[in-house]
Amino acid sequence: MCLRIMFSVYLSGRINAGFDWIAVPKSAISIPPIKHFKPSDFQQETKLTLKPAEAGKTVKQRLETVFINIHNKSSEFEPLSSKCTRTTAEIDVMDPKKITIQDIADCANVSKSTVSRVLNNTTPVNDKKREAVMRAVKDLDFEPNSLASGLAGGNSMIIGVQTQKIGSPFYDLVTRGVIHCLTDTRYSPILVDGVWNREIELKGIDTLLRRQIDGLIIIGGDIEKDHLLRLAAKKPLLLVGREVEGLQDRCLYVDNFDIGYQATKFLIELGHRKIVHITGIKAHQDSVRRLNGYLHALKEAKIPYDEELVYEGAFDGPSGVKAIDTIISRGKQFTAVFAANDMSAFGARLALYRHGIDVPNEVSLIGIDDQTEAPYMTPPMTSVRQPAFKMGVAAGNAMLDLLMNKEIELPKPTVQISVRESTAKIDN
Repeated sequence: MCLRIMFSVYLSGRINAGFDWIAVPKSAISIPPIKHFKPSDFQQETKLTLKPAEAGKTVKQRLETVFINIHNKSSEFEPLSSKCTRTTAEIDVMDPKKITIQDIADCANVSKSTVSRVLNNTTPVNDKKREAVMRAVKDLDFEPNSLASGLAGGNSMIIGVQTQKIGSPFYDLVTRGVIHCLTDTRYSPILVDGVWNREIELKGIDTLLRRQIDGLIIIGGDIEKDHLLRLAAKKPLLLVGREVEGLQDRCLYVDNFDIGYQATKFLIELGHRKIVHITGIKAHQDSVRRLNGYLHALKEAKIPYDEELVYEGAFDGPSGVKAIDTIISRGKQFTAVFAANDMSAFGARLALYRHGIDVPNEVSLIGIDDQTEAPYMTPPMTSVRQPAFKMGVAAGNAMLDLLMNKEIELPKPTVQISVRESTAKIDN
């Protein structure tokens, strides 16, 4: 615990003489006897140190006792004038966030410039002085203000990360990849959540910009192209999981058309022709492109499109349940389900179970994302794997290069189908 001690002599209710707060580290070992305090002591700064706490008392409790004694013995002080009414001593716990470079310099008995050189590791410093500074930093529980230090050098050392939805497996994995990439660098990420809402996304980005971020990584999202172009003109910008015209060289994404096509083609090759597709949010770019891939695979295989086998979901479990319930209530027959992501596939699996439909003997099921839970479903679920974590790492590395004014070339991620027991061949 670090403490500040302040003494003052009051004359007619106003401070006549005194000295500033004194930083007293927890390693201090003694305190002068009360009889040593004289009015002259208040004319100059006096270094005080503390004795270790007595049995049953904390350092703070012992100091309070000392101050009470000083106050009660005020008559022992020779008044500076006949108007001297009282002497007081006050104690407060030092807030580490308010400790300054000057406090450290005083505690280490060095100059402020020496403290600055040690903390910023800019130029060599004598070993003894460095040791004294670091000891003072530890004793005072000093917490450097990295934002202020960075801004002084023209950078905040912060990278803003906006994600489409915290809790969504794909976006979370991408975010984890970004954080992993920045772990051993001087940069720190600050995250904001868009919660599938464009207005909230815009507010989140405004919040990040007010924090003076050095760069911005947007994962998913629905912000308009023109706004993104304006952002890119202000800050280094990277988009993950989205393709935007005019920013192609700053976009890292998988081909969602190909995902929809490959998943549907996989089911067709197993003999399925009546294939349900549970889409994601209707206007979402990923949903639209996966639906188009589904439609292309049907057309290529000369399978007629049945709009009643397509249900608009929301990338979540409840919409997967509702999709199956609705399609069954329509009296539609189907032998396979292609869900826009694993979460909606999990919901579909539950609905099929409730309706007594066996997976995969009666209906095959495939999702997208290959979440960690997919292999542990009953039965283990086939899913299209996206390299989400690697995409996050690649985005983090690319942002670091942009901040160093380097040219970047983003990779082109590919997907693969993790085939498990939720899909099976069917005889037509």
